[in-house]
Amino acid sequence: MEDALLLNKDDAEDAGISQREFDLMREEVILSDITIENGSCFTNQHHIQDAVAFFYKPIPPTTNETVLRKQFLDFYTDKVHGATTYQLAKHLGKHAPVYLYRFDLKPFSDIANEGIPSWIGVPHNFDLIFTFGLPYLAAPSDFNKWDYRDKSVSEIIMKMWTNFAWYSHPTNSGVIIDWEPFEIEKPGYLIIDRQNFTMSTTENMNYRAFEFWTDFYPKVVAIGTKCCREVLDDSGADSIISQCAKQTLLTWLFILVLLS
Repeated sequence: MEDALLLNKDDAEDAGISQREFDLMREEVILSDITIENGSCFTNQHHIQDAVAFFYKPIPPTTNETVLRKQFLDFYTDKVHGATTYQLAKHLGKHAPVYLYRFDLKPFSDIANEGIPSWIGVPHNFDLIFTFGLPYLAAPSDFNKWDYRDKSVSEIIMKMWTNFAWYSHPTNSGVIIDWEPFEIEKPGYLIIDRQNFTMSTTENMNYRAFEFWTDFYPKVVAIGTKCCREVLDDSGADSIISQCAKQTLLTWLFILVLLS
């Protein structure tokens, strides 16, 4: 949430971001992944940026700043939170059952949403409101300000988390919810929103973005920065330019694979 609030402009709901702002912020995030030991060496940085820009460009093109704001938040969330969790689950799932969830439920109670613009989804760590039973821990003067639906959700969350602590299975008892473990062949998440508790599908989970960040993107970065890791040989600068040209072609070949 803290990152999303940086995009808030004078509390104006319809004040999104321009295409230029989108590009500059995206490029800044990607630059943090490009480590260069020799500041004078050549990199294909633009091709790395182009690969990410292509994946996250709005289709059809738009100048709607609220749409661009959402697109940037999708990009940032996928890269910083979604893909890293997905990759960790793939590794841990080889050794023990892993249960993943995505918390899409914004509290029904106004008291919990004070100061948060309506265009922001569910702030990071807002699931802790329900995990620790905050709707039941309110001061007497605020107790009636909590919606009964938030109290019900909190009861379910606390029960599932207790089940997991006791039995290593979140729905072992006391709840009738189908929560399947995460598997590489079937990477399921429990989606918790205002309508229901349901398992993820390709319609509501962007698995393609997770694979982009965990599989494709590292290869693009490796190719784009390979020239900096090459040792200069006796043939001089022409050899380096030739080598970098080859790496540029390889970078674009990877991008073409993504298009196919």
